[in-house]
Amino acid sequence: SMGQQVLFRAFVILLTYLVPDAAWAQGPVIDSISKVLRSTTIDTQRVRCMVRLSVYMRYEDVDRGVALADSAIMLSRNTDDLDGLHNAYTAKANALQILIAQGKGPWSDDSVIVLHEKALRIAASIEDTLGMSIAHFNLGSVYSSRNPFIALEHELEGFRLQREPNDLAQHSCY
Repeated sequence: SMGQQVLFRAFVILLTYLVPDAAWAQGPVIDSISKVLRSTTIDTQRVRCMVRLSVYMRYEDVDRGVALADSAIMLSRNTDDLDGLHNAYTAKANALQILIAQGKGPWSDDSVIVLHEKALRIAASIEDTLGMSIAHFNLGSVYSSRNPFIALEHELEGFRLQREPNDLAQHSCY
């Protein structure tokens, strides 16, 4: 449809702006992800690439990391890619936490909690136990400074959902 063509063009413009600088910043890893992103016609693969670039960019240019996560969110919503949407919400939330720690932007822990809760709902809807576990741990981390009891509930639920015992998760719960 016409709307999808416009959206696709917007993604291409955004990515041609973002990816060359990202490739310079992280070297071979970003180069390889960028090549896949530019060459693929598969939307789910594009979302995965944008999420991975967002993760790498968090440490170099966190604003671009947020922009890539936003692009992944938009594309995954339009293609009904729930797994990609779950990962994109998580990537954006983690990038926003860095901005909050740096005192930048209009975001707060509330915006991060909303994103992690969206990721949790999606993981539950697709019965992704590991994704649910990670979302609970992420929520526990955000809640740790504002409400330790809610944080502990999320940490314990994340620990309960893990497929294999994890000493670090268990230590965090204790």
